[in-house]
Amino acid sequence: MRASGGIRSAVLVCLAGAALLGVAQSLVETAAVAWVHRKLVLAPPDFFNTRLLDGYVKLMQLLSPDAFVAAPLGGFQGRGFFAKLALLPSLLAINVGVALVLGVVLGTIAGSSLRIGRRLSVARVALVLGAGEALLHLVLWAIHVHLPKEPTATVVLQK
Repeated sequence: MRASGGIRSAVLVCLAGAALLGVAQSLVETAAVAWVHRKLVLAPPDFFNTRLLDGYVKLMQLLSPDAFVAAPLGGFQGRGFFAKLALLPSLLAINVGVALVLGVVLGTIAGSSLRIGRRLSVARVALVLGAGEALLHLVLWAIHVHLPKEPTATVVLQK
């Protein structure tokens, strides 16, 4: 799907790209968390560093910390792979909500610019948002990491 010009077309393309990224990362994230933590009880985000969460969820947590009160993100998840799959509906709800806002904002901005609006595609939007998320992860890591005075590469990677 490509934008043919105009704000409406650009918003639709950006919504599709943002939603595609949001749904994909919800599925991958849920499966990864369920597999990695299958032998453990998973504590709610209040108890652990949210580094394992995706960029949309981190963005939502920064803008609205109360979003994590709702279960199951706000509660403990039992042991086993299938118990962690209960995270999927909450992650999908957060990611699709953030995708709607990002899609409308980016689409309006891109549609206002004739140069950008005509080159839009769902894949490009998803790639740009993915790069933005990578930057968000890096910035949040840099803010929260505590390194010794003379860190080695190994210490930096461990933190």
